[in-house]
Amino acid sequence: MEPIHCRSECDYLKVAHDLFETIELKEHYLKEHYLKEHYLKGLNVWIGASKRDETSKHMSNLYSCVLMKLGVNILNKDFSAILNDNVGCDVLLMFTFTPGSSARAIEVVITSKFDKSSSIKDKLHVYMPHEYKDGYISRTLADHLIAGKLIHKEKLEFEQLDKKIFRKCIVHLVDTVRDKEKEMEITFKPRIAILTALPKEFAMMKKLLSDLRQDKSLKDKAIQFPHGRIGANDVVLAMSGMGNNLSSAIATAVYDKYPSIEYTFIVGIAGGIPDLENPEEHVSLGDIVLCDEKGVLQYDMSKTKIDGKEYNFSPRAPHSTLIRNSRLYVEDIGTAEYKYWEYLDDLLKGKSLTRPETAILDESPWIEGAKVDFPPVPIGYNKDKPRIHFGPIASANTVVKDIELRTELKKEFKAKAIEMESSGVADAAWLNEKHYFVMRGICDYANPNKNNEWQEYAAAAFTREIIEKTLSN
Repeated sequence: MEPIHCRSECDYLKVAHDLFETIELKEHYLKEHYLKEHYLKGLNVWIGASKRDETSKHMSNLYSCVLMKLGVNILNKDFSAILNDNVGCDVLLMFTFTPGSSARAIEVVITSKFDKSSSIKDKLHVYMPHEYKDGYISRTLADHLIAGKLIHKEKLEFEQLDKKIFRKCIVHLVDTVRDKEKEMEITFKPRIAILTALPKEFAMMKKLLSDLRQDKSLKDKAIQFPHGRIGANDVVLAMSGMGNNLSSAIATAVYDKYPSIEYTFIVGIAGGIPDLENPEEHVSLGDIVLCDEKGVLQYDMSKTKIDGKEYNFSPRAPHSTLIRNSRLYVEDIGTAEYKYWEYLDDLLKGKSLTRPETAILDESPWIEGAKVDFPPVPIGYNKDKPRIHFGPIASANTVVKDIELRTELKKEFKAKAIEMESSGVADAAWLNEKHYFVMRGICDYANPNKNNEWQEYAAAAFTREIIEKTLSN
């Protein structure tokens, strides 16, 4: 880059700083101690100039130097990359002082005309001598650019480095920053966070979201937190990984990034706790367990004493609206057709899966042929369709394949399911003043016969139905 006269550079910086003094910066910028002169920091700008015109080249170099001092990232990319709109460019500044460079501006417009998905035209600002105003290129640009993005000045004003032209440029860049802020505020204010532990659960839930998109401010992590919609609600999806510690950390990170979140749904698989003596209370493979008023019980927080174990966890109550809405909805539907059965069938067909025909409660694998059959399905229920249960959910950082522990949790707490993530999310929600709700699809019986046969048969489909049917806009 050619050296710029120090005085010209300083004069232009003063113009920018004086202009920033008049800009009403948004409150969050002031709170985070952003300097006014860094208001444009991070903006990606490409500057095109007429290579055969000295004034054009000089202006390009001057603008590049000054804008870089204001925190702007000047893109040093070939025009073809800019034209394809694949380099993350926010603004194109083009000094078209020759027919050749003017034709490049036309190329941007024509490319956008044929590619409806391209937004490159909307980023274009063209500066050209007044003598070009009545020409074909200028008229064509005027027909396609928003008013104010095509600047005509006498060439003498460009040659004398008129600071009014630079002031217009700064105003355009400030408007771009404000538009980006507004777009982020509108697009990424999720009301609901949905957390899953496993990739399979994450993939299931993602398939049930509409209007999928990514928050580009997350950069390389954007793929980990897809956004979408369920009904009228904006949703962000996250995969916590296994265990309460990790799930708590991920939930906290999501809350920090998106303060707009009101409700958190923990969705995925769990081990069911059977009740062979009571068909109404028995949890079958493929059924769904929703947490009740007792919420999540972190049973590994305990004290072992001579006379037995003493539990000392502090249950975090789920949100009353989510529990009551779900209870009323399930009671209203009863044994009729649920919408999520349709969603679930679509998911399973898409993955070429079927609900297993046999689901034997094998409690004694060391004795050949020893099996305990299910109790009969309660009258009125479809034996081929999953049921919905409400009850306490036991959580700890342990994979359970222990019949005795399962029995103890049922006797001590009337637990209906066992899993490994909800307690961590419940703590994170409580600390961040958010609300949570747990929805678990039963994939095994937490016994030595535990396997992955039912892992794809999760509660994602019912989560969609509950959000669609019970939560407003």
